[in-house]
Amino acid sequence: MRSARTAFRIALFARAGGPPTPARAKAKRKTTASQGMANGAPTPALPVDHFELDADTLKRLRKETAAVGKTLKGIFVDDEPPLPVVQRIADNPVADGDPNSLMGLDGSHSAMLARLIEKSRWERDEVEALCRELQLMTDAALERINDAAFDNFGQALLEGDDTIDINQDLVREMATR
Repeated sequence: MRSARTAFRIALFARAGGPPTPARAKAKRKTTASQGMANGAPTPALPVDHFELDADTLKRLRKETAAVGKTLKGIFVDDEPPLPVVQRIADNPVADGDPNSLMGLDGSHSAMLARLIEKSRWERDEVEALCRELQLMTDAALERINDAAFDNFGQALLEGDDTIDINQDLVREMATR
């Protein structure tokens, strides 16, 4: 027959996630020792701002992180190499008489478009910086470029608000014209 104390401990362990395991017992011993409970006598505790790192655990975690990184690198790789079409688009103007124009856009918007198609994705703050550099209002410039894309190709070139994705199919189509 179990004592009331044993029954209480079993109930407590069950509520805490199960009986103590060797790993939990080891952690308990380390915790007790680090809190100054060696030999049952309290000793001064370490300051709250002090902590120790286990070098072996860090080494293991770094190895695991590197292995996961290698796996993910293979998964999240672009299927297509960087597009060489950027130069072909810039070399093949579409505008009436303006050799620097793209899709019939004025100079500033053509310059912005030429920069935007260099990457497949832009963060909003990057686009805003580009617009400041070219002295354009961000939302108006994005809308103007998309209007030109609709006029020339029947679809949007730029998609998104916080992250702006460049329609790579349209970029390739632009390069062939």
